Amino acid sequence: MSFGLILASILTFSACGSGDPVVARVGEVEIALSEVERFVAKLPQSRRDRDANLAIKVEHVWSVIDHHLLLQEARRRGLPATVRDVLAAGERSRLAGLYRERSGIGQLDLGREEVEQAHIRWGMDRERYLARLVVIDEERLREALAQIKAGASLAAVKERYGTDDLVAGADGSVGWIGVEELARYFIPEEVFFSIENGRFAPVADLGGAWQIYRFEDTRSRSLEETWDEVHARLLRERTARQSHEEFEKLARELDLRIDGEGLAVALEMAADGVGPASVSHPDGDSPLFRFGDGAVTVGEFLADLLRYGHRGALRDSTQIAQLAESGILTSYLFAATARGERWDEEASFRAFAQRKEQGLLLEGLERQALEDLGPAVSEGEIRHYYEQYPDRFKVAESVVIQRLYVKSEKEAQALKHEIDLGAAVGQLLDRPSVAHYVAPRFRGVRRLFRIHGSRFPELVEAAFAAAVGDVIGPVPMVGGFAVFEVLEKLAPELRPYVEVRQEVRRILIEKRKEQAMIALIRKLRDEHRSQIRLYDIPASTGEDR
Repeated sequence: MSFGLILASILTFSACGSGDPVVARVGEVEIALSEVERFVAKLPQSRRDRDANLAIKVEHVWSVIDHHLLLQEARRRGLPATVRDVLAAGERSRLAGLYRERSGIGQLDLGREEVEQAHIRWGMDRERYLARLVVIDEERLREALAQIKAGASLAAVKERYGTDDLVAGADGSVGWIGVEELARYFIPEEVFFSIENGRFAPVADLGGAWQIYRFEDTRSRSLEETWDEVHARLLRERTARQSHEEFEKLARELDLRIDGEGLAVALEMAADGVGPASVSHPDGDSPLFRFGDGAVTVGEFLADLLRYGHRGALRDSTQIAQLAESGILTSYLFAATARGERWDEEASFRAFAQRKEQGLLLEGLERQALEDLGPAVSEGEIRHYYEQYPDRFKVAESVVIQRLYVKSEKEAQALKHEIDLGAAVGQLLDRPSVAHYVAPRFRGVRRLFRIHGSRFPELVEAAFAAAVGDVIGPVPMVGGFAVFEVLEKLAPELRPYVEVRQEVRRILIEKRKEQAMIALIRKLRDEHRSQIRLYDIPASTGEDR
C-alpha cells in the first residue's frame, strides 16, 4: 500500500459506529468493517481493475492500520506552528464560506435586462478590427511613424520596420477584439471607445518595444456572444458589494478597531517588507485588530498578506487598514459570527476540520521522513533517470494544421473551392464568417495530437491521414465545419534534457517520498507490533455507509 493512496484516502476514515464489526485494533483505537469498506470503495481505478471483486482483504485492513499508525506518530511529533496556522486559516475560510452561503451572499438572480444593460454599459456590445506593427528600436519607430505620416500602407511599413509578430499577419491584421482583450494589447479603454476607424492611435509603450496600431472597422456584438462573461462579471461585482456591506455591518456590531501597540509592532516587523522572517517574529502574537471577543494578531495578518502575494513594506496605519479591509478582515468577522452561531460544532464542520488536520499531519510527517532519508536528488540521478527511460519524455507524433471554421457546410465548401482555385488559407482568415472563430494570436494554426481525437474525432482522423500540403474539408465539428491545410507532420521526438529536467526531478522526489514513507510504515509496524490485533473479517455489509 503506497503512502500516496493512504494520504488520498483520508476522506474514508471515521469513528466506528455501534453494531459495526471490529476487524482490527491499534492500541485503544478500534477499526470497524465499515471504515475498511469505505477505504476499498475509494481505491483508484488501477486497483479496482486488479482487485475486481473488491472483497475486503487483509491487505486492505493493514492499509487502514498504517493510516492510524502514521497519525499516531505525527501527533506524537506534534504539529509545527506554521502548520497550525494553515489549519486555522482553513477552518476560518470554511466558516466564512458557510456564513456567506447562509447569509445569501452571492445568491443573486440576475435578469436578462440587467445583464443586457451591463453588456452595453461596459462596451461589450461592440468589436473592433485591430491592425498593428511592433518595433523594438526607437530610431526605427521614428522612421516607421514618418513613413505612415507620408501615406505608406501599414503592411509596407510592417514589412520594413516591424519585428516578428506571432499575433498579427503579414499585413498587420490581428483580427476582431473586444474590450475584454484590451489589456493583452496595451490599449486604453478610452482609445478603444473614441478613436475613429482608420486613424492611428497614440503609440503604445510595451516596455522595450512600441506598438503602432489602429482600428480598421467596428461591428456590433450580440448579448448571446458575451452572455457568460458579462453575467459572471456582474455576479462578481454584485457579490463583492454584498460581501462588503455585510462586513461593514458586522464591523459596527463587533466594534472592529485597530490596536495601537499592535500597529507599532506590525510597522516595525514589516518595515523592510513582508516575508517569512517577519511572519515568524516573536512579537507576532500581539493583537493588531480587535473585534467582539476576538482578535487578529500581527503574525496572522502578515501571514495572510503573504498568502495574498503582498511582500512590500508596510508604511502606516492607513495602508494597513486598506489592505486588511480589502478582504482579510472579512473572513475573520464572518468566521467569528459563524462560531457565535455554533456552526463550528456541526458534524459536517467537525468532519472537515478532522480531515484537514489529518491531511496536514500526514503531509508534515512525509516532509520529515524525506529529510531523514538524506541529501536531495542529485544532478547525476536526474540525468541517469532521463537517459534510462527516454520513452517517458517523448513528444507524441503530431500534425500542424491551419484551420478555417464556419457554421455551415455550404460556407465551408465555398472556402474549399476558393483554396482549390489558388487562394491561400491565411488569406481567408479575415473573412467575417471565419474571423469570429480565429484566435488572433494563433491565426488558425493548431498542433493536433491523437489524444485530441476524443474531442475532435473527424478532424484528428482526417489530419493524420493527410499529407503535408493537402487541403482537407469540409470536416464536421461540433457546431460547424472545418477546412484546413496540413502544414507539418512531426514524428515522436525526445524532449531536450533542459526542458524536462524539473519534471524528472519531481518524479524522483515523489519516488523518494514513497520510499521514505514505506520505510517509516515498516518501522512503525515493528515498534507497535504488540499493540496491533487482527480479527476475522466478516462478510462485507454492502451498505452505503
